[in-house]
Amino acid sequence: MPILNQKSLVKHTFSVLLLTTYLTGCSVLTQQVESGYYKDEMNFPIHSDSYQENAILPDARFVMPQAIQSLTLADHVQILAQNLVGNMEYITPDTPIGVTHFAQLDSDLMTTNVLGLQIAESLVTEFHKFRLPVVDYKATEYIRVTPNGDFFLSRDYNDLKNQLPMDYIVTGTLADTPRGVMINARVLGVTTKKVVAATALLIPSDVVGELETITDVAQVEQ
Repeated sequence: MPILNQKSLVKHTFSVLLLTTYLTGCSVLTQQVESGYYKDEMNFPIHSDSYQENAILPDARFVMPQAIQSLTLADHVQILAQNLVGNMEYITPDTPIGVTHFAQLDSDLMTTNVLGLQIAESLVTEFHKFRLPVVDYKATEYIRVTPNGDFFLSRDYNDLKNQLPMDYIVTGTLADTPRGVMINARVLGVTTKKVVAATALLIPSDVVGELETITDVAQVEQ
């Protein structure tokens, strides 16, 4: 057999083997996925690099199904923050913003609950991850040393500054639904009152229930 033909035959045989191996690998992978072998790997944590790169679609409003299972309250707030940042206007890394507590929708907008408190606290963390300058307007100018602990934050307006360098405010409302609590969040200009970002997110009842259970236990222990 000529040398050229021998090389062609070897090349052809190698190609067939490579194709067979590829198809076999695909078949095995499909079986493993269907059997749940890769179940844990597919449901990657929301804080993982894979989630950050793939879970949020370009319009920043929807999450891929495989990242939805077993989300905690912190995960939902992270999605809320990503959605807000995804459609923000005018705000830059040099724009100071403040975060207020989320009010109950069916109130005079001056009433909140533990969920509204926790969402605000978590949003401060999430916006800081985006390197947005968040102003904590509850910070005082001194540390209060008390029998109950040492504190730098206060809810007493007499302890706080009258004016702070904030151009925008993150705020929102909570609305109870049969499936959970609907969070309506927005970013407003302090002077213009113009909405520069907005989003809505449903936090399931079981997630809200876990937070309320923890709060009830803490109150009993006190």
